Amino acid sequence: MNAKRLFVWSIMISVVLGLAACAPAQESAPAAAGASTDEVVELNWVEWWDGEYSEESLDGLIALFEEKNPGITVKRTPLGWGSMYDSIVASAQAETAEYDVLGMEPCCWMSALVKLDALEPLGSYIDGTPGFRERLVSDLAITEWAGDEYSICWYMMPYTYAYDVAVFEEAGLEPPTNWAEMVEVTQTLNESDVVEFGLGAGLNASFYTMYYHWGARLAQLGGQLYDDNNCAIFNSPEGVQSMLDWKELYTNNMLVDGAIGMGQNDLHDLMTAQRIAAYFTGPWVQSAVQLNREDARIAFAPAWTDAETGSGGYQWACSGLAISSNSPHKEEAWKFIDFLLSDEGSIYMSEQTSVTYATKANFARFAEMDDPILKEVPPMLNQDPAHNLFFAPTADFSVHDEWVAEFQEVLDGNRDPQEALNAMVELWNQDLPQCQ
Repeated sequence: MNAKRLFVWSIMISVVLGLAACAPAQESAPAAAGASTDEVVELNWVEWWDGEYSEESLDGLIALFEEKNPGITVKRTPLGWGSMYDSIVASAQAETAEYDVLGMEPCCWMSALVKLDALEPLGSYIDGTPGFRERLVSDLAITEWAGDEYSICWYMMPYTYAYDVAVFEEAGLEPPTNWAEMVEVTQTLNESDVVEFGLGAGLNASFYTMYYHWGARLAQLGGQLYDDNNCAIFNSPEGVQSMLDWKELYTNNMLVDGAIGMGQNDLHDLMTAQRIAAYFTGPWVQSAVQLNREDARIAFAPAWTDAETGSGGYQWACSGLAISSNSPHKEEAWKFIDFLLSDEGSIYMSEQTSVTYATKANFARFAEMDDPILKEVPPMLNQDPAHNLFFAPTADFSVHDEWVAEFQEVLDGNRDPQEALNAMVELWNQDLPQCQ
């Protein structure tokens, strides 16, 4: 065979062998396609809780979820609370969401995000999950706006009177059982040598001032924030009286010095230093104080019923969870939220952080616990549900700053409380079509 023919044959043999080598790859294609269905989905959860509840607690929570859902992983994007809203807006404006699961403040961000079409309506997911509604501690744990349900409270908490047990023991005092007793106890503490100030207050802190302080008294007076259409109605006689009650404390120098310029962190620091005996706050107070005073014993006063109005209501709030409307992984995102609000997920987190996660199974544990804060929470929720107040979405988060400015004018005697509340109700409702 000459060299030319040998060359031709070698090429033909190479082609045949090459085709034969390709045949197995053709046969394996279905297997490869099958493998792609097992691709792991990664969810991105944007939240602000790493610094509050620890990275370790959230790592453990996600590990529990991923163990039960091997096709899904969860990546956390921890941000500062003040950066959350702008980051969610940026994600919503992208073609595909950067964040699938959103930490959510129903009071302050939700209505604006609904206007941007940034949030996925959750009603169909909730109704498609048997028993989901029933496992929540209250039907108000699901936040509705503009006819749809958009956010679910991960935890719910009352704002109430928290006191330093050691200070009260040294002063020989029992915790107050209503507002009138609280005023008397505060006066007694102010006149004692046990503590500098009987009551702290943060009267310069955005929505904290409105809800923690004024709202806590409004509930005890039997007032309401909103009507059934989510229109503000807090310019009521009860709203005016709550302002007057706080003004009395302020003008009679019964509050900590400088209260009109203070926020929540200032009160944590004052309680840590044992300069104040009590203040109105949420159930995280003990953990906050114990960060720098490990032996601190902070308790909630037992559930109050107002002697004059008969109201046993409390101001409640929640932070929650939502899904981005432009997420490519909505079903998986719902599976994660469903787990966070499962009995297992909520109890795990409560055991790590002593936070009031919003399931009946979790709340049922509190009555039997020796925790001086958590054991008082179920009666606050259940003793007078009709007078419990909950955050409702607002048209614009900045209105809370306007509210604080008006409230401070009332405290200083420069503004009539009725006029101030009338102006605030008008501001609240002016951007809500249902309130026109």
